Amino acid sequence: GEMTFRRALETSRNIPTIELLQDLGVDKVLSFSKRIQLNAQMPQDLSVSLGSFGVSLFELVKAYSIFPNGGKILFPKSIVSIKDRFGNNYNLKDEIKLIEDPKLNSKQTQNNTDSNNENKPDGVKQNIFHMNLNANQVYDSRLSYLMSNILRGVINSGTGIAAKGIGTAIAGKTGTTNSYVDAWFIGFSPGVVTGVWVGMDNNLTMGFGETGARSALPVWRDFMQLAIKKYGDDEFNQPEGIVNVSINSKTGKIARPGDKLTMVESFALGTEPGSTSAIQETDESNPSIIIDDDDYYSNQ
Repeated sequence: GEMTFRRALETSRNIPTIELLQDLGVDKVLSFSKRIQLNAQMPQDLSVSLGSFGVSLFELVKAYSIFPNGGKILFPKSIVSIKDRFGNNYNLKDEIKLIEDPKLNSKQTQNNTDSNNENKPDGVKQNIFHMNLNANQVYDSRLSYLMSNILRGVINSGTGIAAKGIGTAIAGKTGTTNSYVDAWFIGFSPGVVTGVWVGMDNNLTMGFGETGARSALPVWRDFMQLAIKKYGDDEFNQPEGIVNVSINSKTGKIARPGDKLTMVESFALGTEPGSTSAIQETDESNPSIIIDDDDYYSNQ
């Protein structure tokens, strides 16, 4: 049946994810992962929609960080050695491939900027969400806000509801692999991104029902409660170009008088249902109902 992208993420439904990838095309997903410098060997087929590849916790946390960071990539620093109270040094042998900060490499910055802003053939309109991208800005700030907003639903009314209430603005995603081998939760506030993986080093099952929500989320929740106290409890920064529209929460279409299932959803200006420039079909007889920003979360 009909289901919004938001609800599919909230409830971890696989079929909508597969259909979404079929519509987008695998090449676009692979291109996106390359742009955000995700270090993972991803298969070039539809199985990628179900996570049919290995990825480290480090890489996932780094990837999710672009959402609360306004689409800007973070350049991690790593602890390479530890000295204990007796003066003994311990060098960490695990090698993690770090991203090179393009500010230290002007040539790389120029090349990445050129590739994102290359001239399009005559008659081909450039994607408006790619126009301002460069080596630092790897994702449009409006889309970053929308993803953060959608992932809030996972905690407010989805598989991550056990973490609801620990902060004003909390977003994230559960993950569970076949036979309960891996349990994941990656989540964030506006100031902190944290990932938790639970599993066996020998890849054996943890047992029936050991999902991301059951095994990983409680660890994440306890840690983030303390992190939020330290780093603050703020709202996600809403960039210009976002509008809030009253929609039918089941179909995603504009809410009509008498609809029982309604909610307020955010869209990038020009893509909302009812917009004359929207990708969706326009219904001029029932224009968009725009909600003031201050009323947004009270209408959820």
